[in-house]
Amino acid sequence: ARRPDDDRGGDGARTALVVGVLVLALLVAGLAWKLADLGDDPSDPGASATSGATTQGAEPSSGKDDEPSPSPSATSASPSPSPSTQPAQTVRVTVTGSHTEYAGACPPPAEQRPSVAASFTVGRLPAEVRYRWVSDGLDHALDEGWRTLAFPEGGRTTREERVPLNLDGVEGALEGSVRVEVDEPLEATSDSVSVAVVCEPPDHSEEPSPDPDEGED
Repeated sequence: ARRPDDDRGGDGARTALVVGVLVLALLVAGLAWKLADLGDDPSDPGASATSGATTQGAEPSSGKDDEPSPSPSATSASPSPSPSTQPAQTVRVTVTGSHTEYAGACPPPAEQRPSVAASFTVGRLPAEVRYRWVSDGLDHALDEGWRTLAFPEGGRTTREERVPLNLDGVEGALEGSVRVEVDEPLEATSDSVSVAVVCEPPDHSEEPSPDPDEGED
């Protein structure tokens, strides 16, 4: 049979266990509250260090750093305009004649003397044109050596050269043609001009006949 003292001893043990559990729960709750309070306490050195680091990291960066970097297309310089294209160099030559059909005494008088003229036109200045006269069937009526004609900067793009035909010592008929050949700065050839000259012998029909009485004593 159970004794009353045994029941009292069991109740006391259970009461002590419950009280111990309650005390332990209070201690755990108090410790947790303390730890939470330390995290929010500004006087805590650890909390101050953490707060300072957070504040420093939160400082706004300068506006210059926040600006987006310009794209390469925005910063690339526009190509400089190319210089105006100069006209292509060209050379054109034409030949004309004056009094190229002549018949009479040779050499003829100055106002009737046959001559030829070459007109040169270039496409760009300055320029130098190297040319020569070429004759067919006119013997030595023209100097056919190479010559140079200058076109200075700021001058005219067209120039003319005229030369007379040399008919000294020519007897009888002289027939042929004249043209101009260019080899610099570009090759070019003019059309030909026909020349027809007839050098007539002096007319002695009007000379007075000798007096038959002359020479007689």
